[in-house]
Amino acid sequence: MQRQEGVMVTRWVRQWWRPGVMMALFAVGGAAVGRVMPPFVLDDPLWRDFWTGPPAAGVFALVGAAVAFVAATKSARVQRRAAERQEWWDRAEWAFNLAMSEDDSSRYIGLKAFEALETDATRAEYAMMAAVTTAVAGDAPMDGQLQGADNDGE
Repeated sequence: MQRQEGVMVTRWVRQWWRPGVMMALFAVGGAAVGRVMPPFVLDDPLWRDFWTGPPAAGVFALVGAAVAFVAATKSARVQRRAAERQEWWDRAEWAFNLAMSEDDSSRYIGLKAFEALETDATRAEYAMMAAVTTAVAGDAPMDGQLQGADNDGE
């Protein structure tokens, strides 16, 4: 589990380091410009009317729409990814069932299906597919030859 947390942190760092550096640079640049330039003189009644009137409502509506759009886009992306993974698992289950079949032609089809599925597999899924393929192909000990606890439940 520790390794997975490290992978998640690494993925997070890889994804967010550029925006973080850009925000830091903008903050430093803004502070430098603010020190060098004189402050802007703002017309107080204009800004008071702006922030308490209809123009601010339009700005807030646009900001709210942007937040909703980003949330909907993220949600759709997550749902699409989950649907793709579920479809992959349905296909993998079909291939597992064929690979474990007693019929040689069905077993061959199942093993070939693994080859097609491996391109979309995650690391854990690929390791599981490799283990099943090795066991079915006869390169590893089968259930009757395994050394270990008896799991019959008796």
